[in-house]
Amino acid sequence: AIILADGSLIGAADLDLVDADLPPLQSLADAREDFQRQYILQALARNGGNRTKTAQELDVDPRTIYRYLEKV
Repeated sequence: AIILADGSLIGAADLDLVDADLPPLQSLADAREDFQRQYILQALARNGGNRTKTAQELDVDPRTIYRYLEKV
């Protein structure tokens, strides 16, 4: 890439990285929701599905876990 770069900086074009190759970004709210879902489900799995233990591990009120699971 250094050999192919025109200037002193290597850009996306020098690496054949164009916007068309990148997947579209999801909204921040959607990305946050996806992360939160995966995070909570992983914590539930670690705790054998026990919602109370999961809430303790995540340092949230158990009602938060129950409300979230109702939403999913």
